[in-house]
Amino acid sequence: MSKLRILIAEDEAVTAADLHDELTAQGYEVTGTARSAESALSLAVAHKADLVFMDIRLAGPADGVNAAIALHAVNIPVIFLTSHYDDQTLERAKRAKPVGYITKPFEPHHLAVAIEMGMERHRSHTMLTQRVRKLEHDLNQMKA
Repeated sequence: MSKLRILIAEDEAVTAADLHDELTAQGYEVTGTARSAESALSLAVAHKADLVFMDIRLAGPADGVNAAIALHAVNIPVIFLTSHYDDQTLERAKRAKPVGYITKPFEPHHLAVAIEMGMERHRSHTMLTQRVRKLEHDLNQMKA
């Protein structure tokens, strides 16, 4: 099995570097670092990221929640990594359908757990979606 390709969307250079080093040490491939939501979207698609670690507050006009919603639409899972966990932020984050949520400062051992659980959740969701589409197609064929 190939290494997971992970993009980091984080505008704090120190946090991005720490996350990069820890993910690399754990055997993941870091495809790049984005400092804005717009950059995160383009890099995730261009580098065919399997997963994005996304800060909620990023530089620029759009934030990580907006980027995560767009990534969900193209089937790229997101784990939020943020220092924001108030009720309003959590409600907004839920709308993006992330596969995980880690608060800063992060514990290195929590990363692998969040990745493995998040990717399993993503695989299950993808498989379920495919089955529903097939059943809908089969039902339409039967009606016709």
